[in-house]
Amino acid sequence: FFTVFSSQLLANSDFYTGAFPAEYGNALAGVFDMKLRNGNNEKREYTLQAGLMGVDISSEGPFVKGKRPTYLFNYRFSSFALLANLGIIPFEQMPIFQDFSFKLNLPTQKAGTFALWGIGAIDSYTEPYVLDSTKWETDRNRKKYDWKMNTGVVGLTHKLITGKRTYIKTTLAASGIYNKR
Repeated sequence: FFTVFSSQLLANSDFYTGAFPAEYGNALAGVFDMKLRNGNNEKREYTLQAGLMGVDISSEGPFVKGKRPTYLFNYRFSSFALLANLGIIPFEQMPIFQDFSFKLNLPTQKAGTFALWGIGAIDSYTEPYVLDSTKWETDRNRKKYDWKMNTGVVGLTHKLITGKRTYIKTTLAASGIYNKR
């Protein structure tokens, strides 16, 4: 129901259809290039947001004040889960989610810039069923399911500028998904 990309981490992203720049290879149909921004390299900042969809906590800044390497972390937890845990609303038919995203930006003097990044999410959704068949209004009332979805991606990117208009960018990433209904 919700994207795992928090607005706290997103930089300008590109969406392409039709012809693609060479960096996207043999992509078909479309490319949505989501870019994560670097953390603030001047000072540490902390953000806490609470809203209808969830609680959002983020932190960013330099690892060491006055140095170029930065970090950026973001964690979100569903408001529905908080309300359900307090007994204010039932767990059934509520999308329950939490996600964590990060980017460590590590520039070097001569070897280019390294970035370690990742996104992970745990989601669940429960649909209750009605035991009394005389109260079934639709076929869906007789069915119960629990839907568990977990996803994660972690990657290491290296960018080396080789000239005024050229660079070499290499990314190694691993991803996984668990989806059980």
